[in-house]
Amino acid sequence: MSVICIDSQERFEKLALGQKPLVIEFLATWCKPCEYIAPSFEGLAKEFQQLQFGYIDVDNTAFGFEFSQRLGIRATPTFQIIEKGVKVEERVGADKDKLRAMVTDYLGLTI
Repeated sequence: MSVICIDSQERFEKLALGQKPLVIEFLATWCKPCEYIAPSFEGLAKEFQQLQFGYIDVDNTAFGFEFSQRLGIRATPTFQIIEKGVKVEERVGADKDKLRAMVTDYLGLTI
């Protein structure tokens, strides 16, 4: 499964309230740590098909900026897991191991 661009409130709500939990990355195109972790995030999307993966660009769209401000996102990259519209996990930073651990811990997997 590919990583989905979330560029509107409607798309966010559709994904966040969907059958599968949503792993979301708040990123900025100028953010070097975001660039660094992108291949890992995409790899997780392919590996864990029981989840949805998406991203919100916090700088290049009015929606991304306003939405991230409402949620109190202060750093990029920030990762959240949303289940039935509720944030259940959050990690900040471009640490591949911590990102993977967030996903596997959420799923109850020991890898």
